[in-house]
Amino acid sequence: WNIKQLYIHNVSLSTEVKYMKLVANKYNEKDVMKIMREWTGLNQAKFGENIGLSKMTIQSYERGVRRFTFETLMKIANKYGYTVIIQKKQK
Repeated sequence: WNIKQLYIHNVSLSTEVKYMKLVANKYNEKDVMKIMREWTGLNQAKFGENIGLSKMTIQSYERGVRRFTFETLMKIANKYGYTVIIQKKQK
């Protein structure tokens, strides 16, 4: 599956990408995990190892067999420089 097929904004000045934004509401939990990992460029084993989880655990998240916790999400965010934002829609 190709990351370019997903609803992701690349905000750039000239040709250099400054940040990538994922609107998580448009995806299920397993896809969000896979997107976050793919953004790092790491395989499941190395990605998991860097946050204290096994390759099997990352695989189970990406397959939707297991659900990850908010604590795991924050470990990933802190390790890989992601910002988690909860934003209320304006009416």
